[in-house]
Amino acid sequence: TEVPLTAATIRGDKATVVIVEEGRAKRLTLAVRGESQGTLYVDPSLAPGTTVVTEGRATVKDGDSVDARVDVPGPQHARQD
Repeated sequence: TEVPLTAATIRGDKATVVIVEEGRAKRLTLAVRGESQGTLYVDPSLAPGTTVVTEGRATVKDGDSVDARVDVPGPQHARQD
């Protein structure tokens, strides 16, 4: 599954991303499969099209309310307001 590199915190072979489920933030740690030109490839357990937080993710906590907006084509992106 592809996510923007800016949506992840990488440590070794793991990446932590914040996704949005039912308007709430949820942190996931996934295996990194590769990286190329600003795109991170992670374990396919993250479904394609899952909304990931790209702005303000360092301040988002599990369960925080998140309003999603699409910034670019491809995987949906969200930010915390």
